[in-house]
Amino acid sequence: MTRSDSIKEMKTEIRRYEDRYDVVSPEELAQQLDADETEGWDDLTAWRTTRQNLAVAQAALAYDEASHQLVV
Repeated sequence: MTRSDSIKEMKTEIRRYEDRYDVVSPEELAQQLDADETEGWDDLTAWRTTRQNLAVAQAALAYDEASHQLVV
């Protein structure tokens, strides 16, 4: 799987969380969850992790693209 494929997959996963909970961020979801909603809190944690991983992957891809442009 290429880095851009991984980025697409992570974006799709984030959209699934947005659609599932009808919110636009994990922070918004946290405001709506009750303390005993274990699955919701698990999803919130996974969503935050995916969002962080996406940021790292996008930065790495941008770095790779920039470094290739400098070489050429």
